[in-house]
Amino acid sequence: PIRSQFVLAGNIRDTFLIPFEGSVTLAPLLRCLWVHLAKLDYRFLLVYDPVEGLRPYPNEPAPVELATRLFDLKLVDGAMPMSLENLVGTMRKVAAMREARCALVVDFASRLARSPNQLDAAEHRFFVAAERISLAAHPVVPKGADISTSTGKARFNPTLWLVNRAQDLPSWLVLD
Repeated sequence: PIRSQFVLAGNIRDTFLIPFEGSVTLAPLLRCLWVHLAKLDYRFLLVYDPVEGLRPYPNEPAPVELATRLFDLKLVDGAMPMSLENLVGTMRKVAAMREARCALVVDFASRLARSPNQLDAAEHRFFVAAERISLAAHPVVPKGADISTSTGKARFNPTLWLVNRAQDLPSWLVLD
């Protein structure tokens, strides 16, 4: 509940231990994030990557239907093509969403800018908008949540930046 955006960097393509049916199993990072956030009453993730666009996660009927309805997704083969300019609007919507807890995962974030310390105009607008969204975001309680339980606590709908090479992001985005 402290921050609205996180940069996860390093060996993000590894597998990690997660609890599974009374034991543990190895899973990719996205599944690990989902297992943790689902326990906090997050209903779905929206996963963006520059090639596929935006897709709901997990790829199960209820989360896909809810994400599609709330974000007016036009899915083709499970994803919706999206530009960085349109991603800003989705980031704003995620941060303010009160119908259901959700999070935005920006995968391959280190590949969004061609030259991280010399952004072109569109890249600059995108990263400035992302910074502004992080500063303006407030924790939310979903509509109809029971505030006497842990699921009724105010939490951010965060943006999670998955970065395999932190040096490929603008220096102001990543703290050393």
